[in-house]
Amino acid sequence: MNSENRLSSRPVRYDVVIVGGGFSAACLAIQLIRNARESLSVAIVNRDEKMARGVAYGTECDAHILNVPAAKMSILADEPNHFLEWLAPHYAYEAHHFVPRRIYGEYVEASLAAAVAASDQVAVQWISGSAVSLLQDADGVAVRLASGGEVLGRIAVLAIGNSPPVSPTCFASLSAHRYKSNAWANGAHLKIGSADAVLVVGTGLTAIDQILKLSLDEHAGTIYVLSRRGKLPALHGPAPAWPSEWTASLPSDVRSIFREVRRQIALATEAGADWRSVIDSLRHATPKIWQSLVPGEKRRFVRHVRPYWEIARHRIPVATHAVLEQLMRENRMVLLSGRVGQAVEREDCVEVTYLDRDTGETKALQVDRVINCTGPGTVSRVQDELLGCLLDQNLARLDCLGLGIETGTYGAVIAAAGETSKTIFAIGPVRKASLWESTAVPEIRVQAKELAGVIVEQLQRS
Repeated sequence: MNSENRLSSRPVRYDVVIVGGGFSAACLAIQLIRNARESLSVAIVNRDEKMARGVAYGTECDAHILNVPAAKMSILADEPNHFLEWLAPHYAYEAHHFVPRRIYGEYVEASLAAAVAASDQVAVQWISGSAVSLLQDADGVAVRLASGGEVLGRIAVLAIGNSPPVSPTCFASLSAHRYKSNAWANGAHLKIGSADAVLVVGTGLTAIDQILKLSLDEHAGTIYVLSRRGKLPALHGPAPAWPSEWTASLPSDVRSIFREVRRQIALATEAGADWRSVIDSLRHATPKIWQSLVPGEKRRFVRHVRPYWEIARHRIPVATHAVLEQLMRENRMVLLSGRVGQAVEREDCVEVTYLDRDTGETKALQVDRVINCTGPGTVSRVQDELLGCLLDQNLARLDCLGLGIETGTYGAVIAAAGETSKTIFAIGPVRKASLWESTAVPEIRVQAKELAGVIVEQLQRS
């Protein structure tokens, strides 16, 4: 697998240009190799130094573990034991274990390297750079980089991951040594002293990662964790399979759907299962359900139901929960519910006010550092230069909620006028607007397999 940091003055045209170098990109590249029946050239444009890791698996902290057991984390949709078989000679983890994400990143990188080494038909080129625009030309697409270079391709695939979190406006005036607007942003780390009081804004998985890292670093200061509802992710537990046939004929309004969900939970509980089994049985049907909702119902879901869905859907392991419980027992972590009001930077601290959800009173905190962990943002405020370029050229359009760009079957990007592109595709989190459930390994590996088949067939016909 070749790698280059600088493009030549006369760039070659690759068959496929994948923009993004994380899990989605690696998974697609593997499937392109497996599907190729003749020579194929693939370029992967990666803004990060690490190959095939992305944000999720680029962490070096062993406290950051997968939130799904190893048995369910194969990169290959049709080889469920692939990850377990890779683990066996390297690490002493079993099917039910939650493996450090650092190790999973090793697996993804090794899987791609092995696929490339085993193929004599597919050439994969890593190109270091940040894609800032994508233009169509007579022969396909041209991806332009911040460095001024250009990567030409017959087909481009957006594998750019989640949108960065939107920073609350009240933190705009805070200095960089007091505030980190994106917990996973590259560059200088926020320097946190062992006795510093830290405010973590958000209670999702990103927030949990930051808390665990502080705990591992033997941080002794108070960690305040604030979100509108003050709810941590639910705990993993035994979840016997629950029949999914009930999802086939659900109504198309949110209220009725969740009335049926509650009924299924009651039935599952009577049968010796619980709510986890029911939520898991919904997973395969989520895209179909989401697509059946009219815009008003989608808004209702996002506004009223989404926080509770995220809590139930993205659960945490017992070991992680135990750390959080211990921190709260020792008063090293304080869980708060409310809405952030103002943040004023003083000489020796940041004063933050919030409206307490339970009492309705405005309360104040004095902290040394603030970390924004509000989770992936929408693209209604477009922060990604590449997406902004696509929208400006009418090569893509936002969905009605601003969650992301619209995509059709197999991830083909839908242009402003409604036509489906034959040269620009998307995979992974960038498809959230059309599928809702499009951020986890089980969904992305299926997308990769299907999209690779479509791309190979299309290239062979042209």
